[in-house]
Amino acid sequence: MTECFRIYDSNGKPQSTLKPRNQVHADGDWHRAVETWILNSKNELLIQKRASGKDSFPDKWDASCAGHIDGDEESINTAIRELKEELGLEINASELQYLFETRETNVTNNGRFIDNEIKDIYLLEQDIDINDLNLQAEEVSTVRFIHFQDLEKMIQENSGDFVPHKNTYAGLFAFIRQHA
Repeated sequence: MTECFRIYDSNGKPQSTLKPRNQVHADGDWHRAVETWILNSKNELLIQKRASGKDSFPDKWDASCAGHIDGDEESINTAIRELKEELGLEINASELQYLFETRETNVTNNGRFIDNEIKDIYLLEQDIDINDLNLQAEEVSTVRFIHFQDLEKMIQENSGDFVPHKNTYAGLFAFIRQHA
């Protein structure tokens, strides 16, 4: 089944066009996505290492869970779906906290993959045993918990090991510091 995304203009206004995922990234169209970050009671964030077969940022550390919004799917429903698909977690919408919206552009694969995303960032505050997770092998190779301050330092020192989410990281770490 071909994933199709709603196209947006540079101001975030939805357009009438739906396009297949590969065309969206080849053309650099603006589209919507979600990232969900899982924070446990020790102020540790769950991070995932992307599978080696991914078409963008293979083998890089990333958010707990992320995914594109298909067509006119609601953002919160995408977050719930991706948590189930990638990690095997079943949650309710009431368990997710919407944090903020951000925009990011990343160009990889010698300019053949242009990712212009408008992303909704969610937080799931939950103590999870990573041994109970059911990782989707095509998406995720491994997961681990890391204290948010250690993660922030690692990203600053070894940014090449992580998917570049500059705006997301800044907002996420600021939120956690305010609420820790």
